[in-house]
Amino acid sequence: VSEALQAVACGNVSLAATLLVDIERQNGSEATTIAMEQGALWFGLDSHKALAAFKRATDLNIRNLPAWNSLGHLHSTCKDYDHAIDAYAKVKSLATDGEWKATAIANLGSVYKCCGDLYKAREYYLTALAIFKGLGYREDVAIQYDNLGFVYLELGYYDEAEDFYFRALKLNQKLGRKQAVAAQYANLGVIDTNREQLD
Repeated sequence: VSEALQAVACGNVSLAATLLVDIERQNGSEATTIAMEQGALWFGLDSHKALAAFKRATDLNIRNLPAWNSLGHLHSTCKDYDHAIDAYAKVKSLATDGEWKATAIANLGSVYKCCGDLYKAREYYLTALAIFKGLGYREDVAIQYDNLGFVYLELGYYDEAEDFYFRALKLNQKLGRKQAVAAQYANLGVIDTNREQLD
């Protein structure tokens, strides 16, 4: 595996992929891990190879939540939203802890947002927000505040959008997330611009 990583570092993705296939053939017990590494290797470079690798990881271990989640991300990136929904729903159904369940629910919200079903996206984001709050995962709470701000902005509910963006801003400031803080200020600026256009 270290040779494959060195090949990636040198920009030789094809060699890395070949080495990982050889390792998988020799080490059946590590096949799931290697399939995940292959999927990560091809993600963003070759969606078909990445899909095949993550699918193989789920075939080898049906309860492989990271593999299902990666399949969802890849399908969503490829705008194959039905399959993305299926993959994230699988994560949600298999999840035995709140973190994975909330992650799957938030990801489902993002897919519905991309599909234009903003009311359904809002339902998922609100559910994920409640779970992340219960877990005390403040960064994820801030992300859901931002997601909800976006949904309300797109729906034209500027007061609600502003409320959620302000919540995200305050929490991101406490967490020291400077880029997220800058994004919240930009989002609040968009709300002001939209309100001015209405006047």
